Amino acid sequence: MRGRLVADRQGRYVDADAAALELLGLTLEELRSLRVGDLSGPHAELARTVWRRMAATGEDMSSGEGTLYLPNGAEIRVKYVRIKALPTGEYELLLEPIVARQTAQFDRPPTSDRPSTILKEWRSAERDAAAAAWDGPGAMSAPEEADDAVDKLRRLYQDSVKARPDAPSET
Repeated sequence: MRGRLVADRQGRYVDADAAALELLGLTLEELRSLRVGDLSGPHAELARTVWRRMAATGEDMSSGEGTLYLPNGAEIRVKYVRIKALPTGEYELLLEPIVARQTAQFDRPPTSDRPSTILKEWRSAERDAAAAAWDGPGAMSAPEEADDAVDKLRRLYQDSVKARPDAPSET
């Protein structure tokens, strides 16, 4: 589900489609009482600063990810598909939810002993660790768990590559 929000140059939300309102669990009136950054929790000031810079230059913004902290206490990870300047001077924000990955994925062994599968899971664990470090708690219960998982997957990948019959020798 992709939602569309519209905010003015000052960062006040002025419009939204039904998908965005459903995603946020808000009515249009409730949304109009908010400004960019109000749903950014501990990152509110950063979100407002980025918004002010973007509005001052009139530039579009490509995609990014973040955590929204909803008034009902829920947290959702979203991808900003696009933030585009409109001819009216307002900005259109397209966002979609990111399906949350469970911390449990780090507690289980890789789904295969194939190096390519292990590499894919290692990279996924590194992305999750980076998200946890950037956004703080929410994406994962503790960044240290992700760091441990990344190290384990890295070692497993390296060992599996070395164990392949066609692997170059280290001598």
